[in-house]
Amino acid sequence: MTVRVNKPAFNIRDKLSELERPIGVKGSELMKSKTIQEARDSINAGRKNLVINGDMRIAQRGTTSTADNNYGCVDRWFKYSNGDTSTWGQATDAVHGTYVYWVAKSNGYGNLRQRIEPFFVPTNGINYVASFWMKISSGIAPLRYEFWNNTDQTNIASDMQHDLLTTDWKKYTINFRLDSNDSMDNWHIMLGSNDAPAGATFYLTKVQIEEGDTATEFEHRSYGEELALCQRYFFKLSNSRLIMGYKRHDSQASFELNCPVPMRAAPTATLTADGTFTNFQSNFNTTQSSPHIYEWNAASGNRALFRVNSNWGSTHTYVPSWEGFTAEFSAEL
Repeated sequence: MTVRVNKPAFNIRDKLSELERPIGVKGSELMKSKTIQEARDSINAGRKNLVINGDMRIAQRGTTSTADNNYGCVDRWFKYSNGDTSTWGQATDAVHGTYVYWVAKSNGYGNLRQRIEPFFVPTNGINYVASFWMKISSGIAPLRYEFWNNTDQTNIASDMQHDLLTTDWKKYTINFRLDSNDSMDNWHIMLGSNDAPAGATFYLTKVQIEEGDTATEFEHRSYGEELALCQRYFFKLSNSRLIMGYKRHDSQASFELNCPVPMRAAPTATLTADGTFTNFQSNFNTTQSSPHIYEWNAASGNRALFRVNSNWGSTHTYVPSWEGFTAEFSAEL
């Protein structure tokens, strides 16, 4: 026996329209996202990468340096190569944009590290994943990584032969855990090798540490946001002018300093070019020395008196300006 069932006709376009309504405008944008990063940007998910300047775009100190066991080039990155003074620096290519390069010592040793402040770490007792792109100029070398607790002097995670670096860019991922008993005062990520071909050049970019077990696409922040994050630890006044200072009769001059962003701590001042004092009537070509921060305002983190000694001696007190000087202010970990 055949049973025939009839249903009323309906407009398929109307039905499809009804299916779209619960999504909303923002949901539609989210579904159209091609990458996880686009989805995060769409819903304003906030900053995920604990590494600052992971794409090596910011270089306030300069694009090249020979400093070793120190900062000296791209912001927040510390070259650690045991006395090697070969040039390291910032460069670009068509694949990844900006990257940092450094040369292995004759024994194949060379590493770069970044210290991470608890100010930016959401919590411990959870899993994290690090990811980065890296290669070398010739041959192959075992990749060395290290996560080290600088306060407790304990090893969070490390491997001297995690994977092989080659002459092709490759994305590497490392899973690790910050346990609840790990001090969060400051810790670092270090990347490089202890056994590279002599004279080989390392290349590194897009370093990211994020919460969870799966590495996502690199988070591209705006240049202004990345610069502000870097200036919490370092900024530079180049060919600058400060006015309305206070020139004391004991050969000291003080100027109010407004840091571009609140800094981590009272910075150490370094003067690399003297400049010229003026009392608004005449110039005084002098030699400055002993630059230092005086009366640091810890509450705001960005206001202080910048004081310098000068051989402009006088028995009078002036209200001077100071022109053409260069100074660096560092509050690095």
